[in-house]
Amino acid sequence: MNPGITEAVRQPQLVPQLGRVNVVQLKLEHVKKHYDMPGELPEIQVLNDVSLEVRAGESIAIAGPSGSGKSTLLNIMGALDRPSSGSVILAGRDFAGLPEKELAVIRNRDIGFIFQLHHLLPQCTVIENVLIPTLPRKASRFFDSGISESQEERARRLLNRVGLGERMYNRPGQISGGECQRAAVVRAMIN
Repeated sequence: MNPGITEAVRQPQLVPQLGRVNVVQLKLEHVKKHYDMPGELPEIQVLNDVSLEVRAGESIAIAGPSGSGKSTLLNIMGALDRPSSGSVILAGRDFAGLPEKELAVIRNRDIGFIFQLHHLLPQCTVIENVLIPTLPRKASRFFDSGISESQEERARRLLNRVGLGERMYNRPGQISGGECQRAAVVRAMIN
């Protein structure tokens, strides 16, 4: 494990994800990440031999000082960045070496992102922001339509669940920062 990143803090959830208990959902094996520097400057080693398993129903926290590689690790886990070496296995499939188009499908279908800043589009309503990740599903052969309820019904149900039912037609500038963050959580869950 990278000496700058402290041990992941694990806390089991009450309801296992996808109904499968003790199944490894995400596995990192010997992940390394470095950045080449211009000229004769030495490369910057950010992650050095990180191995980690996240099981269904688990929550983990990655803690460490500024500059220790936490964001880089999260970006690699979320297929936003590639490791310099090692494997990143999501639901049994190594995606570290996949082409960018396949990674885009995985990011949209299998991974939900909640950024520190909510990144809601100001010109769209809350429900429109939540539905943005569903747009590629309508036009892609990579997605099945296995959701029994319509995307909009699902968005409404999730927004009601997080207390935003009466705010779904407001724009981000018309709601609080905490409400924007809850909308971002729903957007991450919509697919």
